[in-house]
Amino acid sequence: MAWATLNASKDGGAETILGVALGGFSPSSTEEKLKAQKVPVIYHLNDFKLICPSYNLVSQGRPCERCQGGRFRHVLTEGCYSGPRTSALVLAAEAYAHKWMQTYQKCVDRFLVPSHF
Repeated sequence: MAWATLNASKDGGAETILGVALGGFSPSSTEEKLKAQKVPVIYHLNDFKLICPSYNLVSQGRPCERCQGGRFRHVLTEGCYSGPRTSALVLAAEAYAHKWMQTYQKCVDRFLVPSHF
C-alpha cells in the first residue's frame, strides 16, 4: 500500500490521505491508525473485489453476480476463479472475514467509484 499526503495543513488541521492500492486493498493497521487520528480514508474501487472474490464478476466467460449480497461460496462452486481451488478457498475466506468483521465499513470513509455496474 502506498500513501500520498494531499493538502497538508501547517496549522494543525486535518490532512487528507489518499490510499493507492497496489495489487488489491486489504485494510491494515495503517488504516486503523489513520481512523484513530480522524484522517479520512478514500478507497478507489478499480475492480469488484468487495462483491466478487475473483475480482471480475465473470464465471466461465459469462457475467456473474452470484456472490452479491455476501454469498462468496460461489467462487468455489461456480469455477469462476481460474487458479487452484485452494486459492479460491483463500479468496472466499478473505471475503467472508472482511464481511463479518465489517472491515471496509470501519476503515473506509468514502469509496471512489469510476463507473456504474
